[in-house]
Amino acid sequence: YQIIRNNLSHSGIKDFEAKLEENKLPLKVKPIHPIAFQCTRDSKPEGIKERWDQTMRHSENSQIFPLLLLDEIGLAEHSKHNPLKVLHQLLEHPKISFVGISNWRLDAAKMNRVVVHQIQPMNTIELTETALEMLEHHKRIYETNNHVAFGNHNLRKEIENIAQVYDKVICDKSGAFRPGGKKHFFGARDFYSLIRYQLNSQSSMQSFEGLMRNFGGISGSKLQEHLGAILEVLGMEKSEIFNKMSKWTPLECVRKNLRDTKNNNSPLLGDNYMISRHCMVISDLEHSWQVLLDQDVLKYDNESTHNNNQL
Repeated sequence: YQIIRNNLSHSGIKDFEAKLEENKLPLKVKPIHPIAFQCTRDSKPEGIKERWDQTMRHSENSQIFPLLLLDEIGLAEHSKHNPLKVLHQLLEHPKISFVGISNWRLDAAKMNRVVVHQIQPMNTIELTETALEMLEHHKRIYETNNHVAFGNHNLRKEIENIAQVYDKVICDKSGAFRPGGKKHFFGARDFYSLIRYQLNSQSSMQSFEGLMRNFGGISGSKLQEHLGAILEVLGMEKSEIFNKMSKWTPLECVRKNLRDTKNNNSPLLGDNYMISRHCMVISDLEHSWQVLLDQDVLKYDNESTHNNNQL
């Protein structure tokens, strides 16, 4: 979906039409206008219907192609309000395009009304190829904005290392990377976060930091032992790896993520790769966030707390 949106958005449509011209397909394509609805376990049918009607109103504009996106639609399937039942009627004779993104299969009553596109987990080669495409995009933006050649030639090797580490973590069968038995605790978002972080780094030291900030925030000898063995693909001695890992405590990982701020002087201008979207601290104790205040990770005058036992 992200690839389609990037190519068919208002900003990317001209480049897409140029590519069609190059392939002798001179077609005029309307830019898509996506309208998103974030599904949760508490979603209601009224919310989905309201967003559907909003998308329908945009269909009156002949210059755009409106599209309704239900993000994480699988969560809505678990809502006690049964919000997805409203789709049974809406998808019988739809007058707008509809996309639903889910991390798991929906029930057959919903899936038989749509075209299902399942994406299999990527292997190391596919991960590397995807990351290298992100690198090329990064280089184009950098060189366009700065009018100089992109000079970091070590990134390709670092990206290959990241792909290997991520693949080994995801394919690990020991259970070390499934805290609390959560099968999908780590996933594709960790990989893309790692690559985006590395694209703005200048050394392998930041590569190690990125790996620890994504995979090293969980204490426990089993995870640390398996992660240390996996990180040997970076070409370091085991003793050096564990020495560096010992400095990346869960608290330090949280500290670094919270202090990762936007750089207004970034050579990438608007496409900044150094922003942490969120930092979720998962704990069994409601008052554990107090540790962040006591350790001066959070400031008392710049902090708000939201407690939800059902996240």
